[in-house]
Amino acid sequence: MILDKILPLEKIDCEIIVFVGPTGAGKTSSVIAHGIRDYRKYGKKRFLESLALVQHLKLNGYPNLDLDKNLYFCSNYMDLDLRKHITAWDVDFTRLGVPNEKYKVQNLPYGAFILLPELDKDIHANDNKGGINEFIRALLKYKRHNKLTFLLDLQNFNRLAKELREFVNSIYFVRYKKDFSFFGHVFMTRWNYIKIDYVLYNLFNSLGNLQIPMPKIKFTKKERFYFFGNIYKYYDHQSGLAYFLKDLDHYDYIEPVKNDYTRESIELINELHPVIPPDEFKKGKNKINLDNLDEKIKTKINSLTKQFKNYLYENIEQINNEGGNEDEE
Repeated sequence: MILDKILPLEKIDCEIIVFVGPTGAGKTSSVIAHGIRDYRKYGKKRFLESLALVQHLKLNGYPNLDLDKNLYFCSNYMDLDLRKHITAWDVDFTRLGVPNEKYKVQNLPYGAFILLPELDKDIHANDNKGGINEFIRALLKYKRHNKLTFLLDLQNFNRLAKELREFVNSIYFVRYKKDFSFFGHVFMTRWNYIKIDYVLYNLFNSLGNLQIPMPKIKFTKKERFYFFGNIYKYYDHQSGLAYFLKDLDHYDYIEPVKNDYTRESIELINELHPVIPPDEFKKGKNKINLDNLDEKIKTKINSLTKQFKNYLYENIEQINNEGGNEDEE
């Protein structure tokens, strides 16, 4: 769209920008729209900036480097140009990092623009108590040296691993989006944001802990962003549907039970809607059902359990004393 090329657009370089907000507010479409508008306005410039370095490397020991004119990567399918059939290259956050001996990383070219929609489904920050690995941390720390730019979205900012949050430059809270249509065809979309300068906020927080007097500075401001064209044609805005279609062969229709307060209806309702959810619904590994195990295995487990209990009973005084000594130290 020619308007996206003509109208002003700030060039994003070497930043990590996070889009957050409620479901349906337009987080993922925001990420995609920023990526496409950047490609339309700065795609050629990014390629030329990268080309100078790659040509130098090819002449100095790296003859196999092949620089494509498209330096845009996305973890979901994404079209950059519908007319020319240009798509963003695939990328997986869990395969990123600086080259190392533990796992093979996906090497990204100098100047790459990386889009990571719905990142919380990929990194599972709340489930990963150890955070992200040291090779991804190094990639984020030295992103400016390889001129890498990251745009990502997720519902809850706290789902990001702490190590990743520390590298974030800005947070965009997506308040809502508005589609402008003509005879049912979307021709423009506008997003309304609250932009948070996360780097400045963290700096003032840290200085505040030192009780250094600081002037009043506003960390947030309202912004609008426009995309001309139908943004929904450029990406799969129902990408999560694939998770529901895995191994699908039927839909479940369960007859409702009307509670007429007979013994039969009460028992049926309790069976269909138990107060305590089944084990497979609970987070973590399912408990082992000893009743279904082989008799030899059950006997062995009971024997080991008994031995462990006897050990505790015989050594409880020594264990308590050792614990007390540690506390004293």
